[in-house]
Amino acid sequence: MLYAITYSFCDDLERHQDFFEELTDIGEIDCPFDGCILLYSVLTAFGIRKRILRFFNRYDHVCISKLYRDHAAGKLPEHTKKFIAGHIPNDPTKTGA
Repeated sequence: MLYAITYSFCDDLERHQDFFEELTDIGEIDCPFDGCILLYSVLTAFGIRKRILRFFNRYDHVCISKLYRDHAAGKLPEHTKKFIAGHIPNDPTKTGA
């Protein structure tokens, strides 16, 4: 499954290197811009949350959203478009999906 993970740390990102290493262990990642990571993983959003929540303190924020084809849009770098095209699943609400 392909997920968009948006995050905000209240302190220096360099102190959170373990967070990024954990995401790399969970699956394949692409970082289109600061505060956003695309993660391709077999885990559910809840499973990802369980793995990464320990890296966030009470003032940090994180949101994990599952992405589907035709349910997401944006202006992204070409390498990110290719990453998404290779991993995004079809819309589950359409018949035959």
